[in-house]
Amino acid sequence: MNPLLTSYQNNRFAKLKKGISNNIGGVKTIEEYESIFLNIEEVKSKFENCSQFYLDHWLIGFLNGEVSFTSFKKKDILKPKVSLEHTDETALIFFKNHLDLGPKVCQLKQRQNRKITYRIDITSVNDLNKICKFLDYRDCLIGNKLNQYSNWKIKFNL
Repeated sequence: MNPLLTSYQNNRFAKLKKGISNNIGGVKTIEEYESIFLNIEEVKSKFENCSQFYLDHWLIGFLNGEVSFTSFKKKDILKPKVSLEHTDETALIFFKNHLDLGPKVCQLKQRQNRKITYRIDITSVNDLNKICKFLDYRDCLIGNKLNQYSNWKIKFNL
């Protein structure tokens, strides 16, 4: 198992490995697919055995794809917020613990025919500064996410 993959990525990787090792070129029905791949046990992500360098860069990539730099109103005052929502609770807990953030990872109400989703919302000035320090020190966001982050920082003078 690769410790730098989310549970979803690990499970897809396990199916890919099984398909390649068994020389499976395709399936014709959902029943055939399930008979081959349904018995692969779910793999949980484990981040324990990686260097700080790899963990930081994995988190950077994860944030590039998943984080939202947004805001909320409190007593008619617009305040900054960082929000992260994903189906892999372990990845969100890793984000929280790696940056030593305060809020809990919450399970959202499950929608019909959807996976369980988890979210963490960061609104405290202390935690927002930790996130900014992490991202600024590594100069790591790219593309549209970098633009969102830069505009968000300017808007809230962070």
